[in-house]
Amino acid sequence: MPGARHREAWAVEKTAPSQAEWAKQAASEATPARKVVTASASQPARRVVASASQPTTSNDLANDDLPREVLVVVSKLKNYIKAKGGMKTSETVIPVLSQELRRICDRAIRIAGENERKTVLDRDVRDALKE
Repeated sequence: MPGARHREAWAVEKTAPSQAEWAKQAASEATPARKVVTASASQPARRVVASASQPTTSNDLANDDLPREVLVVVSKLKNYIKAKGGMKTSETVIPVLSQELRRICDRAIRIAGENERKTVLDRDVRDALKE
């Protein structure tokens, strides 16, 4: 069948690189350095791997580098305020709420870091609200 020549039309023949070629290619690619921290004898065994190219704490970033966009869904917020209190919402409320959310998130990030976690949990947010 002349129309059934799928293999020749679409196939791309390629072979895997040899081990030496692969090692050379892997060495030439820029991979970020990683630091591995292992626990001492007095601490329980724990392995923490952190990328050296990414900041590990919020203090490593300058405030100018942090995103400053709106953190709330404005339409949902306005709908909630209208349904709950029958009121309208000023546009000046949105940046204030976003800034307060950033503060809460910063505290929750700090709390998660103090607990040696890389995930912010609901309890971190609750604890941040108590501060």
